[in-house]
Amino acid sequence: MVGRYTIMKAPGVESYVNRLPRNVREAYEERLKELASDPYPRRNRKGFKELHGKWKGYLACVFFGKAYRIVYSVDEEKKTVYIKDVGPRGDIYK
Repeated sequence: MVGRYTIMKAPGVESYVNRLPRNVREAYEERLKELASDPYPRRNRKGFKELHGKWKGYLACVFFGKAYRIVYSVDEEKKTVYIKDVGPRGDIYK
């Protein structure tokens, strides 16, 4: 299924993801498909949230259990999801 949103990745995201173990990369690709279909957090949708503080305006979702995060923003006018960063839970918000 082709998503309604285009996915754009910040420099360095793809090279980081390519160094991850295969099973983590596969989970990441599955989550990207979900983001392309519907990037917004919903009350009954686990693993998605709006960020606050210095990350205000960004959203985050988890993948590979709760071990990794994707930080992204959405341009509704352009129907584009911008992936800002991908990383382990403990490091992503630093």
